Amino acid sequence: MIKKILSKLFKPLLIFLLNLTKNLPFITIFKFRTFTYKFILKKIGRNCTICENVTIRTPDKLIIGNRVSIHPNTLIQAAGDVTIGDNCGIANNCSILTVDHDNALINIPQKDQKINYKPVTIGNDVIIGSSAIIVGGTSIEEGSVIAPGSLVQGNIPAYSVVIGNPCRIVYNRRKISLKK
Repeated sequence: MIKKILSKLFKPLLIFLLNLTKNLPFITIFKFRTFTYKFILKKIGRNCTICENVTIRTPDKLIIGNRVSIHPNTLIQAAGDVTIGDNCGIANNCSILTVDHDNALINIPQKDQKINYKPVTIGNDVIIGSSAIIVGGTSIEEGSVIAPGSLVQGNIPAYSVVIGNPCRIVYNRRKISLKK
C-alpha cells in the first residue's frame, strides 16, 4: 500500500534521478538504481544488479526475479510484458523487444501500420550472451543458454543451448549432464 502511494507521488522524480545516474558505474549508484527500480518496475526481486546504460522502456510491464544481473548497454522494451526468472544473467548489448509493426498491407507505410505487442518470458537460471536479440512471442525455459549474437524467437525448451541467427538448438544440457 505504502509502496503504491510512494510510487505515484515520486515516480517522475525517480525516473529523472535514474536518467541522471544511468551512465554511472559506481557500486553506490548500482544500489541506488536497484532501490529506485523497486518503485518503477512492476516487480523486482532481491539481490539484482542493473548496470550502467541499461534502457528499460515501459518499466511498469517488467517483472524481474531474484539474483538477476543485467549488464551495460542492454535494451528492454517491455510494452508487451517481459518476465525474467530467478538467477538469470543478461550480458552486455542485448535487446529484448516486445513490439513490432504489422507489415501485411502494402498500400500503407509499414511505420503507420498496427503495432503488435507480444510477451517475452525468460525462465529461471538462463544465461543470455552478449549482443543477443530476443523478439516478442519468445519463451526461454529454465536452464537454457543463449550464445552471443543469437537471434531468438519462439519456444526454447528447458536446458537448451542455442546459437545463431536465427538460433538453432545445439544440444540439451540435461542430456549431457545425465551422461556424466
